[in-house]
Amino acid sequence: MQITEGQRRSKMLIKESFLLALSAVRVNRMRSFLTMLGIVIGIGSVIGITAIGDSIKSIMGKEIDNIGTNQIFIALSWEKEEHGDDEYFTMDDFRAVEEKFGDKIVYMVPGNASKEIERKFGNKKYTIALTGARGGLLEQRSNISIVEGRMITEEDVEQENDVIVIDKKLAQEVAGGVDVIGQKLEIDFGDSVKELTVVGVVEETVSAFAQQIGISDKNKITCYVPYTLFDVESEFGVGYISFYHRKDMSISQEQLVKEVGDFLIATKGVPKDSYRQGSVEKQASQINGMLSLISLGIGVIASISLIVGGIGIMNIMLVSVTERTREIGIRKALGAKTKNILFQFLIESSILSLIGGLIGIVVGLGIGKLGAILAKVDLKINIPVIVGAVIFSSLVGMFFGLYPAKRAAKLDPIEALRYE
Repeated sequence: MQITEGQRRSKMLIKESFLLALSAVRVNRMRSFLTMLGIVIGIGSVIGITAIGDSIKSIMGKEIDNIGTNQIFIALSWEKEEHGDDEYFTMDDFRAVEEKFGDKIVYMVPGNASKEIERKFGNKKYTIALTGARGGLLEQRSNISIVEGRMITEEDVEQENDVIVIDKKLAQEVAGGVDVIGQKLEIDFGDSVKELTVVGVVEETVSAFAQQIGISDKNKITCYVPYTLFDVESEFGVGYISFYHRKDMSISQEQLVKEVGDFLIATKGVPKDSYRQGSVEKQASQINGMLSLISLGIGVIASISLIVGGIGIMNIMLVSVTERTREIGIRKALGAKTKNILFQFLIESSILSLIGGLIGIVVGLGIGKLGAILAKVDLKINIPVIVGAVIFSSLVGMFFGLYPAKRAAKLDPIEALRYE
């Protein structure tokens, strides 16, 4: 395809305008940098906060998946200052829920089947979170894996077998991690001391972020025993009932939570405001919503910074037009058209914004990386946001540079040449 003379001339004018604009930016480097600062801060804030927010959302999603998004709970209401004894849950309530909703429940353990104990192995003291379990736990908790032996089974629960599954870290202390299966451990259950046989070793994967925000304690070791080894028949009740439901059930999670709550209120004959209902999935949604609101708030502040930066560009471009009045007059006298002058100043303002945007992206990624290191999460880079930032910064330059460019283009060449 042959290029016409008009097309060739247009290309030359565009190239000339671009080079002149770039030259003007280089000549006034400090002023150009200060002009770009608002854009740098705005874009940097958006990129940095988005990167940190996405990284935290990603790791939180993984932690929630580890716990199990199909876990729901019914607990004493926070709105009531005092609760009657009849509002606490007992084993009768536990059995009633298990019997009524058995077709929808895949894993359920009484809330009072747990205890923390202090044990010393060698020179080290450990806090052991003794947790009641039954068959099927591994299917619900994706962050727990068997290293050696087996997990607690339904047979262990029914026969109240004196067995224990210990954490890999504890296995190292008990027998150096070698031939730990079959070893005996004395565990104080409060009402009695039992000698338990180690039948399995597990490893629980926990992120540094989860430890930092308190989801998990790196100094606490979780071990599992049949929940029937605890005095679960005690008349002293607990403040919550939780269980894992089938993921393929015919009703929604929200509906199941409501049905269980209504069932407990009806069977126990307690006021309707006695309990609160929730799920891990709902809590995850609330956390993500809160993070999104924080990101939105900071995004609004960053947008204000971008507007301020755009106004700064317009102000400097107006000053530039005044300073270069004679230059504009000479160019027009030599044949430059109005559109050429307009294009030159639009290019100049766009270059300022674009460079500011690119610097802002680098700054933003640096902020994101620093935040990810402090939060102990992997940095998650949102490419669409970065591309959008580049486009948006260019548009800011064009928008706020339009008025100064028009003003420069409309200058009368004769009056411009007389300007001192």
